[in-house]
Amino acid sequence: GLLLARIAPQCEYYIGTDFSERALTHTRNMCQQIDTLGHVRLRKGFADDFSGFEANQFDTIILNSVIQYFPDINYLERVIVGALHVLKPGGFVFIGDVRLYDLLETFHTSVQLYKANDSLTVEQLKQQIQRHQSQEKELLLSPDFFLSLAQQVDSIGHVQVQPKYGQAVNELTKFRYDVIMQVDDIVALQSEIAWHDWHNLEPDLRAIERLLEGDVPFGLRHVPNRRLQSERFAQAWLREAKPTATVGDYRRSVGQQDEVETSLSQLMQLAQNHGRQMEVSWLNTTKDGDFELVFSHSSQPAQFTARSPEAERSSYANMPAQKN
Repeated sequence: GLLLARIAPQCEYYIGTDFSERALTHTRNMCQQIDTLGHVRLRKGFADDFSGFEANQFDTIILNSVIQYFPDINYLERVIVGALHVLKPGGFVFIGDVRLYDLLETFHTSVQLYKANDSLTVEQLKQQIQRHQSQEKELLLSPDFFLSLAQQVDSIGHVQVQPKYGQAVNELTKFRYDVIMQVDDIVALQSEIAWHDWHNLEPDLRAIERLLEGDVPFGLRHVPNRRLQSERFAQAWLREAKPTATVGDYRRSVGQQDEVETSLSQLMQLAQNHGRQMEVSWLNTTKDGDFELVFSHSSQPAQFTARSPEAERSSYANMPAQKN
């Protein structure tokens, strides 16, 4: 109901679905107490059940923070294809809080290192990380999945993959992303972009500001992800440390890590100061979680060149472990 309360008042027509009667009852009670939600309809059903809906009925369909609980990737595909069928041309499917498969090991390293006591050895910690990674029960996806789906489904005209925005540094902003799929055969994209590699620039705000002073749309590849700075340091330490080294040794070494000075928030503020739009993409994410950015005067989405060849399904999706 948190998204509903903010979005529904701006809509002529809003339908919310859930398979939980308890969740629906809670949301109905909320709608009855707020005057601007009188037009909201609620329906009980599973996410892949689009019976009763007509083609070209909706402008936008939102799947927010739920697909990690889907049983498998085939179910997710059915949900997306069903959603595309009831969308109007030019409509959007928004999928929020997708857990990034490419950072699965990084995530479990972060969690197990946080829980570990100082006496735990490197060998023991690595075993814990591997065990919890193999027992992962939620669905995680690489952006390659959505690119592959767009190649198979003609009605998907464009896919955007964006890391979570926000000042806070937490599990959501570190390891999750949002996907926007637009239904249209032809989507106008910015393609005339001058690309630069972050590592070939003077890596600070002054270098970016000099580029912003020109009129040419430009992009940056391999922009370091400040949010994952401590995780990258931890993984590098684990690779190099002796098996008998301890977590306590790691924690004493943390102060020696180099600082990454530039954050997404700083770059976005700099773009706004120069009257530019900044689009952030995880379409071509790496094991380090680097970003790609495009700065321009246009609100049109940018063309981020996809990686090739197309990834096999096993390489871009973590299937939930069987529950006992």
